[in-house]
Amino acid sequence: MRLLFADCRQALLNTVLIAEQCRFSIMQRLDCPPIRPSEISGDPAAVLSDLARRGLERRLDRRISPGGGTLRSGYRERLEIELQHICKMGHAPYFLLVHECVSWAKARGIALGPGLGSAPGSLVVYALELCDIDPMAYGLQFERFLNPERATGPAIDVELDAAHMDALADHLSSTWGKDKVGWPVAFNRLGGREAVRTTCMALGASDVEASQEGALFSESTVPSLPRQAIEAAVLLRPNRIPAATVDGQELTSHEVLSLAEHVRGLPIAISHGDRENGFEAVAISALPLVETVPIWEAGYLGLPTIHLDPEAAWGSGPTVLYLRREGVLGTIQVALREVAPTMRVEEIPLGDPDALAIVDSREVRAACHMNNPALSRALKRINPDRFEDVVAACALCRPSQLDRELKT
Repeated sequence: MRLLFADCRQALLNTVLIAEQCRFSIMQRLDCPPIRPSEISGDPAAVLSDLARRGLERRLDRRISPGGGTLRSGYRERLEIELQHICKMGHAPYFLLVHECVSWAKARGIALGPGLGSAPGSLVVYALELCDIDPMAYGLQFERFLNPERATGPAIDVELDAAHMDALADHLSSTWGKDKVGWPVAFNRLGGREAVRTTCMALGASDVEASQEGALFSESTVPSLPRQAIEAAVLLRPNRIPAATVDGQELTSHEVLSLAEHVRGLPIAISHGDRENGFEAVAISALPLVETVPIWEAGYLGLPTIHLDPEAAWGSGPTVLYLRREGVLGTIQVALREVAPTMRVEEIPLGDPDALAIVDSREVRAACHMNNPALSRALKRINPDRFEDVVAACALCRPSQLDRELKT
């Protein structure tokens, strides 16, 4: 610098003076304490255990006769095992928070779904009436929902009538404060294939050529070892990529893939999750959001948009509630009011032959995932005559396999 600015010696000395007067330090991440309903006092684990035990007894009283002592003991034993894991892992406040939101919705007559995702595998979730699916009746495993060896916490997806999403948002912001509730978003990042494709196009390859080269990079084979993936791709296709040049020199596949390795993982866009399919995530913080996470702007339903990776933030950041807007829940309520005002949804038998006939006709359009073409083909082959057949077909054609052909 002295050689380059020899005629500006005083300016160089001033830069040193300015640097010496600067004081800057990056704040250590402020861990957010677990959030829990304000009306809950005492130990969260004890409160959760009491709610779950009393809730299970109410469930059993409605389903099992007083003489079914052996069956009741099996339920109680599993409940205690689950409570032990949940409380030991420190998840009791999260369950209490979801319980508060669900109880608030039920008290106002807001329609909720029977259960979604892996949460119905928990007897505690069933006992708290966060879902209406008995995991023991269907052989569902608790470890599928919450594995003690997994670093991330549980996720209880709550389906609610889409017409009341704004009411729930108002309830959360009024209960916890508008400065403590927000919609989390994350960054979509360049994956292996897209990194190769983007690099090839930046070097002059056509879209077709870039896509062909990107197809060599298997995202699922070795996602954590990009160098091995590059070497595997080179073995498959060691030729040169047409039109991929730098300073007039044509690059080899190995050179292009090496460049792609450096851009892999870079953020390219903001992701709102699966909002177009009705899925939402709401972050609730015990501290003002400005003290714990970056805030972008006022977003959906008047709540701020925040940058938060729910999995990375688990245990140290705001608590995330997972919601799903389901319009058909409101339609069902309207139908019940018109046809059978005194009937509850829970009273409709799962093996209703008329309902199964509609499912068998593949005319179901409104139910979640039931308009999946792969599911229609599966139902055509199965011809379901009981509810368990429909469950099995939906499991085979779950959302992660929408584009796959049913082979068996």
